[in-house]
Amino acid sequence: MAKHSRRLLISSLLKVALVASLGVNQGCHIAESRLQESRTDNEPVILRLRWTRGQLADASLDALLARISTENRIQLSKSNFELFEDRALAHMNFRMFEQRHPEEDAPVDGTGIRIWETPSGEIIQVEADVIDEKRLQASSEAMGQVDFAKIRERAVSLLALQEQDNSLVTDVRTSFDVRRGKLQMRVSLRAARGWHTWWFDNSFRDPAEHKYRTFTRQNHFSQNDSADEYSIPARTFPVADAGVNRDYTDNGVRGELAPTQLRHIKKRIPQRNPVRYFPWEARTFLTSNQVSSAKKVSDVDVANGIWSYGAVMGRLLALSTSDAQVINEIGFGNPARLVGRFASVYWHPAAANKFGLDPADVRLAPRHTTREGDRGISFLPFHYGKPLLTAEDGNSRASGVQPVEQKSVAELMRQGFDEIQTYEMVTTFFEAMQSMGFTDPELSTHPVNVVLFNPDVEDNAFSTLEGEINFGVYTKETPSMARSNATGWHELGHELIGRLSHPELGGAASWAMHEGVADYIAHAIMRGINDPIMKPHVADPRPFNSTFFAMNNEVHDAG
Repeated sequence: MAKHSRRLLISSLLKVALVASLGVNQGCHIAESRLQESRTDNEPVILRLRWTRGQLADASLDALLARISTENRIQLSKSNFELFEDRALAHMNFRMFEQRHPEEDAPVDGTGIRIWETPSGEIIQVEADVIDEKRLQASSEAMGQVDFAKIRERAVSLLALQEQDNSLVTDVRTSFDVRRGKLQMRVSLRAARGWHTWWFDNSFRDPAEHKYRTFTRQNHFSQNDSADEYSIPARTFPVADAGVNRDYTDNGVRGELAPTQLRHIKKRIPQRNPVRYFPWEARTFLTSNQVSSAKKVSDVDVANGIWSYGAVMGRLLALSTSDAQVINEIGFGNPARLVGRFASVYWHPAAANKFGLDPADVRLAPRHTTREGDRGISFLPFHYGKPLLTAEDGNSRASGVQPVEQKSVAELMRQGFDEIQTYEMVTTFFEAMQSMGFTDPELSTHPVNVVLFNPDVEDNAFSTLEGEINFGVYTKETPSMARSNATGWHELGHELIGRLSHPELGGAASWAMHEGVADYIAHAIMRGINDPIMKPHVADPRPFNSTFFAMNNEVHDAG
């Protein structure tokens, strides 16, 4: 399969739901064709066409190319369209053909034909972004000799001059690109810390433009610490551990840790008084007595077992805000806990007890339980994870030489690496969302609790939709998802939707929305701060999958 950018596919899938509501019809095709006629003969113009249900009788490649060529008076040949994707989704089949240059063995970025059909062959939607082959030929002739081998060599030599990244090249991608009305040759090199992309007007001239996108996230979205916060340096996986996402490693070798900052750590944190919390630890709130968080629940109601999640958590929050404050700064003789502006990281108490680890501090948090067949929640203390002992602790924590899947849970807990990975993960998520415009003074700043090593969950992660995300324990076949930012950002996407939606929403449609939007949010952040040219594989986490975030079940597909 040819290597080609997937940006077009992602935007097209979004248009399936959005464009139809705008009443777009074939009038836009006519306007686009007229635009093309007004250009010079050697200027490449992408002709954008779209048909929906009932507007086409035949979605075969031969029929589509014949119709486009005839109606728009252009030249398109079947031999220059290569099948790029052919996949059965949960409720439809998807095919994509990429357009390639008629004379050069290279794709043309931004072009392609995408076809959605029902399993029975009924056309749902067809999108075509194509360029007249005569214009492609004329444009490349105007460039002079096209020699991709030469510009690849030129790009590699230019990479060695880049001060920020002169590492060995691990991937090379070439294509044609239409930019500012001109056809250019594009070459992208993947080095150790980012992608370098050059655009050439001619094989023998200096590049017209160069862009560099780093994989690392250090200070990319970061905000200044407030007076009661501080930051320390650390090293985490920019995308994921090698065992989680092999796509971001070199030939299967373990992924590199990259420098970042553990930002906005609180200088003071509350110290729990066990006596004040004991009445809550002894209680179980049953689902049969639960009411909506939108309803007012009095102290008398709570005493009688009538409760809502918001009412109970609100009372616990009131208790915690009146707790005594203790110093949480490194250098004052106390270990620092990962409690910050956006994230607080804990061990699940059952895991700590199970593996005989000594939790130094605790906080009270809910845990789902069952009593007499009635599912509900009970409250028990969650433990802070491994504390930071020095200012260099975040830099020196090793993720381990062996693959994650070969480690025991106790060993992972003693390492303390997952704490710094998830703390940075959550901090980056909220800073990124705020940089994209999510600035609601309450919803965009309310912190999230991260619970690690939840023994009730195997090989998975989940969001409570109530300000908490959980990472479970993992078998030998499945590495820790706490080391996959894609997984964490997906779960935080659930948390974000929970803050924006009505608490009583339910049913398949609601969860489809949850899964689909959570996938999209994770992908948006990934595209914003990491590799701009992804190499999707089916086995990767959802945000990397080649057909819109690995729609691997019907709920995600519907979302």
